[in-house]
Amino acid sequence: MKAAVRVDNLGKQYVIGGAEQFYRSFREMVAGMFTAPFHKYRTLKGAVNEKDKFWALRDVSFEIRPGEVTGIIGQNGAGKSTLLKILSRITCPTEGRAVLNGKVASLLEVGTGFHPELTGRENIYLNGTILGMKQKEIRSRFDDIASFAEIEAFLDTPVKRYSSGMYVRLAFAIAAHLDPDILIVDEVLAVGDALFQDKCLRTLSSASKQGRTVLFVSHNLKMISALCDTCIVLDKGRLHSMGSVKDQVNLYLSKLSSETEPDTNIAEMKEHGPMVINDIRVFSTVNNSSVIKLGDDIAFEFNYEADNLSGKAISVGFSLQDITSGEFVLVYYSEFNNKYFYDVNGQGTIRCQIDRFPVVPGKYLVACRVVANNREIYFKENIATVVINEGDYYGTGRLGHRAAELTKVLIDGEWEHHVGETLHGNVDELN
Repeated sequence: MKAAVRVDNLGKQYVIGGAEQFYRSFREMVAGMFTAPFHKYRTLKGAVNEKDKFWALRDVSFEIRPGEVTGIIGQNGAGKSTLLKILSRITCPTEGRAVLNGKVASLLEVGTGFHPELTGRENIYLNGTILGMKQKEIRSRFDDIASFAEIEAFLDTPVKRYSSGMYVRLAFAIAAHLDPDILIVDEVLAVGDALFQDKCLRTLSSASKQGRTVLFVSHNLKMISALCDTCIVLDKGRLHSMGSVKDQVNLYLSKLSSETEPDTNIAEMKEHGPMVINDIRVFSTVNNSSVIKLGDDIAFEFNYEADNLSGKAISVGFSLQDITSGEFVLVYYSEFNNKYFYDVNGQGTIRCQIDRFPVVPGKYLVACRVVANNREIYFKENIATVVINEGDYYGTGRLGHRAAELTKVLIDGEWEHHVGETLHGNVDELN
């Protein structure tokens, strides 16, 4: 049987320090046509030193059979997104080759594949045309796409005004309903809400049963384990291992557990964009110490370097991943509180204060993500390691080990007992 995806000695080299760009106007694109030869001349003259070159992928080879759902995991800088961009024909490899047999649809970082000035409706037709479909075929699927995305009221709005969640809804709906033979999905699903994620996962599972090949990148190892048949582990741009999803997930978790120091290699940070988190400090404000107890008031401080971001709405977020199970127990963004930062340039610190930290004792990896005007400009996992020690969250003089066995995040409510009363009968009156 012919492989759906075949990768032979694939490699991709980047030049460290190239700034990530937002979408360009037509005038800027024309100007770029004239300046490109000069950039190329400087490269040929040796302006780019060997030390400024970085291999995001090197000597990667594997095969995926038709109808197989394959997960791709690895720490940030492992080359996951670079691999998917090559397979999606967004970027070209520096060496080696990738052969895909069939029509390919991809869902990568938010905004990829969309023209920001076009409406949602126009982008549906644009994407269908790129996939080689006729207008009649696109029209026959249009209602299903709009219904799945659940953004019918905004289909005639330019997508540059969409939130990141709306981007993902429309992009996944397009990718899933235009009948690709191979569907490539990056971590972008993490942007959507839980119900929409569940709907997407059911769609991916159904697609594989229909004989479609799925490549799926996620940091959510439970999601990988539930959805995938096989799994690829990438490590620092190279293929570490490939096999059954259970074996590879266990191997990856063992590797994470053995690495106690956070990965802070600047060369491996995403795309070397307009903002970089140089350092993160997590500490208890109760005693100004890195020793954190459950229930302490704590702070996350992100030290950054930024360039040319004035006026853009910056949202900073972080997540905690249990180092033992690989489970994500907490995700929090400043935008959840409708908090954006507009004067982000040069060096500075963004601080997040959390009272009575509710995560149960354990060791957790911290990942950080920065979004500017609804577009991801920075992401780094394993940027820090946090240890939560036992504490008195409920104020009862003890932790309550029963609670810690049942959940990773505690809540504190108020319990009442009303004898002879049925309170829920008044719910409609309250509404």
